[in-house]
Amino acid sequence: MLKWLRDFLRRWFTVSDSQTHPLPLAHTTRKRKHERSRGVPPSEKFVWGMILLITALVGVIVLEALCIVVTGSVNAELLSVVTGLVGALVAAFVVGKKN
Repeated sequence: MLKWLRDFLRRWFTVSDSQTHPLPLAHTTRKRKHERSRGVPPSEKFVWGMILLITALVGVIVLEALCIVVTGSVNAELLSVVTGLVGALVAAFVVGKKN
């Protein structure tokens, strides 16, 4: 599952970088544009940070569910942590995906 998540994050956050280079045509003075596109993957630190963020979110949600089952009430501190982690995750997915 971890390999699948790493591959998904790499594909999602890969930024395409297209460059246009003028290349001369054979035996003429005219030039045509040649477009080359390549993908720039995110750094390994970013991918591991996202995995840590998702793991922390799942862990806090399980802890909140356990707190609700045991005490019968919602813990406000854990709920605010869940809200912060979801906000950070959504921000990373919205801002990180620029293309």
